[in-house]
Amino acid sequence: MPKYLADVGDNEGIDMDLMVVRKLQVGTTKGDSFQAILEVADRTKAVKARYFGDRTECKEFLDRFEERKIYRFVGEYSEKYRSVTIRNNPTESENPNMGDFERDIEIVQEHATGLDECIKSIENKHIRALLTNMLSEGTDLRKKFLTYPAATKYHHNRDGGLAEHVLEMIKIAETVCSIYPRIDKDLLVCGCILHDIGKTTELGVHPSAHYTKDGNYLHHIPVGYHMVSEHMSGLENFPEDLRRDILHMILSHHGKSTAENPSIVEPKTPEAIALHQIDMMSSHISPAHDDIIR
Repeated sequence: MPKYLADVGDNEGIDMDLMVVRKLQVGTTKGDSFQAILEVADRTKAVKARYFGDRTECKEFLDRFEERKIYRFVGEYSEKYRSVTIRNNPTESENPNMGDFERDIEIVQEHATGLDECIKSIENKHIRALLTNMLSEGTDLRKKFLTYPAATKYHHNRDGGLAEHVLEMIKIAETVCSIYPRIDKDLLVCGCILHDIGKTTELGVHPSAHYTKDGNYLHHIPVGYHMVSEHMSGLENFPEDLRRDILHMILSHHGKSTAENPSIVEPKTPEAIALHQIDMMSSHISPAHDDIIR
């Protein structure tokens, strides 16, 4: 029996511990029957897990689970649908090997390479120095940046999700800059990298993703502002106007402030406006894309 999801072939059975990443929904099938859908994962792969029954059975099935906990699943894998059909009543695992659920080191390295290549390509020496100083090899901040989720729910809520979200945004930013060439690309890319840097303090990941006391009391926007501001103060002759523009992007990246999505100020520069829209694209399209029922 395969140990990891990446080793499972089409129509092959599984009997393994898997982490519930998200409880997605109760949906209908083409035949108008019902299915409960989870996203489950180990260190190698994330897939959908489906349980079929009537509406009440499916709702009760979803209610059994807690996100970020590990359960024993028995079923069959379909490569066509990238999902497991569940054949048992999964029970919580008593002594799981947590190493089996840490983000695959190859994926972390891929994100690290993408981040480093992006920083090296920045022409503005002050921005490049800031990013290199904050995210240099071996620092605790870099490790958190590459391995933390972007959220506990909603979007990129998996190990490595923060870096995944940032790299998605940078790709979108490159297209935006090709359409609007007067936007300062280095500044916008810097905003993509640093806008959520405060989440490395706002969130904790052990034993599962959660908000820390600082996260509940302070929020990642002001935390990120102070983190970046302190690093700027340690750099010689960092331009004051550049300092203001970068910090403004961090403070304003949520756009217009709402009760659910607080923002200190609204974006006022082209780069800040672009950053907010790019952040919305990544954070809204990615979970919608992941949740498509096929």
